[in-house]
Amino acid sequence: MKILVLLNERNLIERIIWKHNNIRLEKGMDILSIFPEEAGKSISRHLQSCLVSDDASSFTAQLKKSDKKNIAVTAFAMAISGKIFLLIIDDVALDKNSYEEFLKIHNDYANLMRKEFKKTIKDKESESNEYFEEIQKLNNELINTRRQLQKANMKLNTKNKFLEGRLVKDALTGLISRYQYWTEIEKLIENDKGKQGIFVFIDLDGFKNINDTYGHSTGDVFLTEFANRLKKVDIENSIKIRIAGDEFALYAHGYTKVDKETTDFIWNKIKEEITLEPIEINGVEIPVSISCGMAVYGKDTKDIRELIEYG
Repeated sequence: MKILVLLNERNLIERIIWKHNNIRLEKGMDILSIFPEEAGKSISRHLQSCLVSDDASSFTAQLKKSDKKNIAVTAFAMAISGKIFLLIIDDVALDKNSYEEFLKIHNDYANLMRKEFKKTIKDKESESNEYFEEIQKLNNELINTRRQLQKANMKLNTKNKFLEGRLVKDALTGLISRYQYWTEIEKLIENDKGKQGIFVFIDLDGFKNINDTYGHSTGDVFLTEFANRLKKVDIENSIKIRIAGDEFALYAHGYTKVDKETTDFIWNKIKEEITLEPIEINGVEIPVSISCGMAVYGKDTKDIRELIEYG
């Protein structure tokens, strides 16, 4: 339902442009008479504010229907040359959470007012320049509002992508984080159902001693370099994960059968890339030692939680 009326300075209806069949509206009627008393007082304050402001005013109230039932409405009011255009939209027509629906209603309202201005210009040629300027001003304001909404929407999308990236990636190492690795494992399984996979739990040996001896900043550098080496482990259809602290993991999927030859291949790949050379930090060579546990998806279990516990 949409109702659009032109009010004079005393809030009396001067012209009815659109109205609903079930609502009794007549020229000269006080628009507030169709609202309940308390809502009417609130709306009256909004209309007075609208008269002294260049901005559109909006509010929510209860609207009386002919059968004496009340319905929730949202209304927009905009003052033009000392008079007020009042647009009433029921709560079914306006979804406040919908960006596109808001733009559509906003544009419909503007278009209706432009049509009304054009009619008025024909009736009052002497005032045409003034009304034309008002139309132009309104049109510019609407264009600016739309641009601002689009910019805000773009910023929101950018922030959402940034937050999504932070959830997927561990901030220190750039590996898949503990908040997302479960989902990433499920994706690999979903892409190749029926095949087996290997979960490798990797624990750094003696990492606490590195922090105690050289400090936490050196420990962070060590973790970052360790993660870089883990990323280079070349195993097809695999993801690398930082679970927490000095705990890491690797999951590979797509094997017809996982046997000792397969697990030995993965273990040797990890050793070759990670443990053969020490990590040098500020001229100090720190050896890399790890402990690993492996579990086979599709053999030990098909439950990811159990798979990780097995590992």
